[in-house]
Amino acid sequence: MTVAFVLGNGTSRRHIELTDLKSYGTVYGCNAIYRDFNPDYLIAVDSKMIVEINREQYQNCTPVWTNYNKMYINFTGFNYFKQSKGWSSGPTALWLASEHDHDTVYILGFDYQGIGESNELVNNLYAGSENYKKIDDKATYYGNWLKIIEKHKKRKDVKQFCRGVLNLKMYLNRESQDHFFKLVPDASFHPILKGRIISQELFYESKDLSKIMNNYQLQIPSNSDSETDIDYYFELITTAIITRNFEVMTWISEKFKIKTNYSNYYKFEHYEQYGLMVMLLFMFRQDLESLQLWQKSVSFDNFPRNYETLMLQYVYILKYHTSKTNKISYKNQYLEGAKNFYPSFFNEAYLNNYFKS
Repeated sequence: MTVAFVLGNGTSRRHIELTDLKSYGTVYGCNAIYRDFNPDYLIAVDSKMIVEINREQYQNCTPVWTNYNKMYINFTGFNYFKQSKGWSSGPTALWLASEHDHDTVYILGFDYQGIGESNELVNNLYAGSENYKKIDDKATYYGNWLKIIEKHKKRKDVKQFCRGVLNLKMYLNRESQDHFFKLVPDASFHPILKGRIISQELFYESKDLSKIMNNYQLQIPSNSDSETDIDYYFELITTAIITRNFEVMTWISEKFKIKTNYSNYYKFEHYEQYGLMVMLLFMFRQDLESLQLWQKSVSFDNFPRNYETLMLQYVYILKYHTSKTNKISYKNQYLEGAKNFYPSFFNEAYLNNYFKS
């Protein structure tokens, strides 16, 4: 079995020991990664980066792939795609890895969203350096990258993942459901992806959710580990919170068994999100005693990074409705967060009516 790692330059890969990856598979890197690490293949399609790479003559020690440009006429040692893809380096690197027919491709450092309080700033390890945006520049819009990957990726699990992310974005932008992708499940998919696919039913407000959820439960292996495996429930938790679906929140709270030992740190982060869901459910039920007990055990500091900004909006919603003295403060934090994060969705009416049937 052959393995590949495709590395973007998002800040999420800052603490990954890249040299260790080479002992597990082929490494594809993008743009300025060559300054710090030698991948097996370097992909760079920006002309300024190619000029820099040629200045360093890096193409003479590692295969460098790019699109042909007339300004490169005197450059030697580069590999040119026979037909320019017209894409940025990240999606092009993913395409090249898929063309090499690896059995498994891991994607690292493709963060999609920006950094900063509202994810508004450019997210790149090389921001502020030669040929890159300044550290206080606006983040690059990630939707085009997702669409390119979704359209051209051969692996059906990656296509379904991208489509699920795009559907969530369209839902938060209040776009017509006619634009949504239809996700197709497969028994071979990872449990998190299985949960993402079934969670799409909440966007469509399917009438027979109870039957749909119970059928999904039958797909989960019946053993003690699966009953406490957050992977099967995580996307359902997230989507139930967003869609204010207290029926599904109740179903999850009854089917899913909480635990305190975690095999991976990301599972701990996902359990924190489950804790927020349970507290929202208790608030909806006006079970304030149970709500107060949970408030003592969840910090709201450990949400998964890709959902952190999203979940903080629901922390503000919860605190706004439970606070007796700081309502205005939590309302202002909610509205401030919404300025650069789906303002048409996170409006004042959504805040005020979240717990209304």
